[in-house]
Amino acid sequence: MKRSDLTSLAIEALDNVGQGTWAVLPKGRWTVLWSEGMFDIYGLPRGSEPPNNETVFKLNHPDDANYVARQWRKLLAAGGSHSWHERVVRPNGEVRHVIVKAVELPPDEDGEIWFLGTMSDVTELADTNRLVESERAFRFVAENIRDVVLRTSASGQIEFVSRSVKHLLGREPESLIGHYVSDLIHPDDAERISEAFRAQLAERCQVRKETTEYRVLKADGQPVWIESSPRLVFDANDNFIGWVDVVRDITQRRAADARIAHMARHDCLTDLPNRVEFDEQLAKALSLCRGRRRLAVLCLDLDRFKAVNDTLGHAAGDALLVQVTKRLLANVPVDRSLVARIGGDEFVLFVTGAGPEEASVLAADLINSVGAAYEIEGQAVSIGLSVGIALAPRDGNDPQGLLRTADMALYRAKAEGRGIFRFFDAEMGLRIQERRKLEMDLRRALADGQFQLDFQPLVDLASARIVAAEALVRWRLSDGRLVPPDEFIPLAEEIGLIVPLGQWILQHACHVASTWPEHVRLAVNLSPVQFQHPGLVSVITSALINAGLSPSRLELEITEGVLMQSDLGTVELLHQLKALGVRIALDDFGTGYSSLSYLRSFPFDKIKIDRSFVADMDSRADAAAIVQAVASLGASLGMTTTAEGIETQAQLDQLRAEGCTQVQGFLLSPPLDERGFRALLSKETGDSLAA
Repeated sequence: MKRSDLTSLAIEALDNVGQGTWAVLPKGRWTVLWSEGMFDIYGLPRGSEPPNNETVFKLNHPDDANYVARQWRKLLAAGGSHSWHERVVRPNGEVRHVIVKAVELPPDEDGEIWFLGTMSDVTELADTNRLVESERAFRFVAENIRDVVLRTSASGQIEFVSRSVKHLLGREPESLIGHYVSDLIHPDDAERISEAFRAQLAERCQVRKETTEYRVLKADGQPVWIESSPRLVFDANDNFIGWVDVVRDITQRRAADARIAHMARHDCLTDLPNRVEFDEQLAKALSLCRGRRRLAVLCLDLDRFKAVNDTLGHAAGDALLVQVTKRLLANVPVDRSLVARIGGDEFVLFVTGAGPEEASVLAADLINSVGAAYEIEGQAVSIGLSVGIALAPRDGNDPQGLLRTADMALYRAKAEGRGIFRFFDAEMGLRIQERRKLEMDLRRALADGQFQLDFQPLVDLASARIVAAEALVRWRLSDGRLVPPDEFIPLAEEIGLIVPLGQWILQHACHVASTWPEHVRLAVNLSPVQFQHPGLVSVITSALINAGLSPSRLELEITEGVLMQSDLGTVELLHQLKALGVRIALDDFGTGYSSLSYLRSFPFDKIKIDRSFVADMDSRADAAAIVQAVASLGASLGMTTTAEGIETQAQLDQLRAEGCTQVQGFLLSPPLDERGFRALLSKETGDSLAA
């Protein structure tokens, strides 16, 4: 027999108990089957066509329309069973209170999903009478849904429970009859649920619109989260005689919600608390120890971590961070500390009850532990750790203030050599303020035109002629004072201003060089940060075109840091620049660890001997040997060799004897402004180099 036939028979049978019964099939316009009792409830003529869903919804009380629509959406979306209280308005204007109970039936032979339900008019009769009269309908619905349906006495003894309780709790329904519901509730939730039930009973609220979530215990003692919607039952004299409940297992949903909540406050890689969680826990810790106990905040930053990411890849970097996390957790006191990851290679922790002595010992232990060698993907990896420390209440009593001062101390630790720890002191705050002011001034300087270029000559030793000039940026403040380049260039690199500043230098220097004699080249230094900017080639090309300067007259000086920072992409970029006709020089040669290896990876046009070797030639044999070796190497590879920092005639004579190609230094000329350099070019004789 088809589902429609069975449903019709069920409706006819249930109609004998004096209530309304219906069935719907949500397909296009719903197919609606109504019992005779449904027509009576709605005040419609018996025997007429069952109304469609639009008509039925119009018969709802206007104040209940949105609520009823939500109940239907919940039933259609979640399935199972659902019940609610609503009011209907008959055509004659009479308002009737009804209880609706609906259940999703298993798919029929055609795969269609039906919903079967009852509607009880409770306007004059007590719910208990209606429940007794509709016992067969109640049991039919209860035993055919996935949720657990139970009915209790006024004292909470279970009188009926559906078969699905075996799946929920691992208990046979018969074994629970006569037991109290309270015996099944988890002890940690018992008082909360008891209070909620007493409040519902005191308000004589038959049906709560909001469900309650709590834990019950399975047969083996394991907790299960459930969603409950108890409906109180009163007799004809308004005496409370028990309740009916529909219980749904929401354990998986609660676990998913808990996981989502955890992920929102924890780092997905290390599972450490994130900045949000750390700030809240630090605030709680400070409130508990305020005025009575001390607390230390440590900001941690990994040294040389970027090199691991660049050489071994991000997967190796992630694996390293996981190992670092384990070492951090192994070295902090478990019962009074919290470690968090707040950035790529940045961590922070606090320890309650810690003063300067304990904080010092802890910082030293962390530096030693994190600094020990690692094995990542079969390769030995070495990194370091720098630590900044702030103490409460000495350095502050609020989370943001302590983190700020600890970060200042970390900045000092990194500036003083890394792999060390430093405590915050008041002078740091002043220096940080000065640095921030310098940063703001630096940002304004480019817009206000406070930068200028000086040019220092490079002289060819063979011809004694000026063959190039290095462009050197100068920052002159509005009061005329000059800010040293070693003070503002690193800051410009750090805050990202070196890219627009470098673009200005290239454009202005090329424009100036275009007015020089054809044989004089322009040398411009490029920062490693500029090489990370994707528009570098176009910036250089644009500067050359706008100035009308031949690419062969531009020399770009790079340091070993440019080659250390990346991969084949850097070498490819250098080849693109050479393809333009630009010359490439390796600056400060010999000061890095891999200078010789870089000469094999890229055909440089020039290598510049660092001034430190030139300065020590007279006093150290090894410095003189290095200068001789570099000059010989340059000649063998067909590269120009330029010695920097020439200050004495003896240095000049020795460099000429060693075979250096070019020289640069104060002995020949200090850096000159545009006008001064043009004047030098115009009167150049080279007599001073003839000796």
